[in-house]
Amino acid sequence: MSARNQEDEERRRLNDEQARLRSELKALQDEAIQLVRDGGDADRIMELNTKASSVGHDLDRIERDLAGLGQSNVTEHDVAEAFGSLEEFWEVLFPTEKQRIVQTLVERITVWPDGLDLKLKAVGVVGLVADLNAYADEARQRGGQS
Repeated sequence: MSARNQEDEERRRLNDEQARLRSELKALQDEAIQLVRDGGDADRIMELNTKASSVGHDLDRIERDLAGLGQSNVTEHDVAEAFGSLEEFWEVLFPTEKQRIVQTLVERITVWPDGLDLKLKAVGVVGLVADLNAYADEARQRGGQS
């Protein structure tokens, strides 16, 4: 699957998730409003508030991810170049940083008897490309100053 197709699929998934979360948030708000009007249980109102806050944070994350996809002008060449840069310094990264990179990039791994399917997160790839390009630019600048 091409990077562009993965990005389109990720955009559709994020839009579906955004619609689901908005609907869930609306239902929570409606229930809370009704409970307040009816003089309802304060504990239930607090529970709804906590859930609404969590859903709101999830919505914020989805909207940031969607915005990141919209700004993506990353080509497959950019991705290949970035992964080449990653390979250069992978061995010197701390294990926690390696874990963060993998979690940022990989959405799902399916293992088959004759191979595996690796589904990457489009937003993660875009972010990694930007980070690695910045690291490469910084290294070139330091190298030029020597």
